[in-house]
Amino acid sequence: MRKIIIFLFIFLMLGFSAFAAKKPDWVNKRPINNNSYTGIGVAEKDTDTSEYIQKAKDRALREIASEITVTISSATLNQILEKAGVVKEEFESQIQSSTQAQLEGYELVDTWEDKTQYWVYYTLSKEKYAQLRKAKIDKAVSLSLDFYSKAEQKKANSQITEALQLYLQAFNPIEPILSESLETMYNGQNIYLLNTIHSSLQQVLGTISLKPVQPEIDATIGRGLEDPILFKALYTQTPIANFPLHFSFIKGEGELIEYDKTGMNGLASCRISNILSADKMQVIKSELAMNKLVTQEELNPIIQDIIKSLSIPSANVLLNVSGPQVFIESTELNFGDPLDVNYIEPKLKEKLSEYGYSFVDMKSDADYVIVIDAQSRKGSTIYNMCSAFVDVTISVMDMSTFVEIYKNTFSNLKGINTEMDKAGLAAFDNASKQISAEIIEIMQ
Repeated sequence: MRKIIIFLFIFLMLGFSAFAAKKPDWVNKRPINNNSYTGIGVAEKDTDTSEYIQKAKDRALREIASEITVTISSATLNQILEKAGVVKEEFESQIQSSTQAQLEGYELVDTWEDKTQYWVYYTLSKEKYAQLRKAKIDKAVSLSLDFYSKAEQKKANSQITEALQLYLQAFNPIEPILSESLETMYNGQNIYLLNTIHSSLQQVLGTISLKPVQPEIDATIGRGLEDPILFKALYTQTPIANFPLHFSFIKGEGELIEYDKTGMNGLASCRISNILSADKMQVIKSELAMNKLVTQEELNPIIQDIIKSLSIPSANVLLNVSGPQVFIESTELNFGDPLDVNYIEPKLKEKLSEYGYSFVDMKSDADYVIVIDAQSRKGSTIYNMCSAFVDVTISVMDMSTFVEIYKNTFSNLKGINTEMDKAGLAAFDNASKQISAEIIEIMQ
C-alpha cells in the first residue's frame, strides 16, 4: 500500500509539472481582437534579477505602439518638415517612440514563464485609447494656444523678445501630437495651430531689421578694436530690448566675445580682442541667437530642426584689415665690420610681409619697433673648413603701450665655409632663418 501511495504521488507531481509547463494559446498563436491593440513581449531569464519582467513589458508595449498608425495628416506639416530637412520616416519614427513612451490605459491579460523565458500579454482598448488621445490633444492644444495668445499680446505691445520666446514655447505642448491636423478655434476663427505658430513666428522674424551702426571698420592684424562694433535691432521702427545676438567671423579669423543682448536702445556690442588672419577683407556676422531664447534641451529634435529652418535676422560688418607698421633698427657686424648688405633684417621683413606687416622709416609712425644687434666671431679652422658664430640680441617694443613685449639672445649660431668671411656670412644666414621664425611666433 505504501508503494502505491508513493507511486500515485509521483504520478500527480509529474502531471502537475506537465500542466504547469504547457504554453497558453496566446504564446503559440497571437490573438486577434478588432476592438483592442495587442502587445505580447518575451524576455530571456538570463539574470538573477527581475529585469527580464520589465524587458518583456517594454517589448509588449512597443508592439501596441507599433499597431497605432502614425500618419502625417497635415499638408502644411509636410511642407514644414521638408523645409527643415526632416525625413518623413524619421519623423514618423520619433512620433512612434513618443507614442510608446506616453501609452496609458493598457491592461495586463496574462503572463507565463518557464525556466528560460518570461512572457507577458497586454491589451489596450481602441475606444479607450481614442478617448485618452483626444483628452491629451485637447489639453496640449489648450496649453499651446495659451502660449500663442500671450505671444500675440507681447507682439502687439512691441515686446518682441518676449513674444519670440512665447512663440517657441508654444511648440512644446504639441510636440507629441504633431502628426495630427491640430485644427482648432482661436478668436472665433478656425486655424491649424502648427501652421499658425510657424507662420506667426516667421512673420515677426521677417519684420525685424538688424543693422550695423558702422558697416565698414578699419582694423589691424594682431590687435583688437578699441571700440566695439555696434548692431541695432528694430521691430518696424521700435528698438528691441534683450534681443540675444551671436557674433562670428564668416571671413577671416579673430578673437571675440560671441554673445550679447541689446539694451533698451536696441544696441548690442561685438567686442574684438584680436585680429588673427592676414586677410585684407574680413567679415563679422551678427545674427539672432535662437538658442538663447529657449533652452534647446527642452525641445524635441524635430522642433529644433523646424526652428533652425526659420529665416532669422542677420547683418554683416566689413573689416578693412591692414598689417601693423614696423620700424626695424638692425646692426649687423661681421667680425667687427658692418655688412654691405644685412642678412637678418631683409629676411625678417620678408617673413613679416607674408603676415600683412608693413614697414616705416620713422619710429614715431610704427606700431612695433624691432631692434637687432648681431655680431659674428671667428671659430676654428679644421681641414681647411672655417667655422664662425653669430650672437644676436633682439628686442620688440609695442609702441601703443611702450612696453617691451619680447627680448631674447641667440648665441653660437654657426656657419661653415672654406673662407672665414664667408663662414661668418653663412652664420648670419642661419641666424636670419631662426630669428624670423621666432619673431613670427610672438607677433601673430
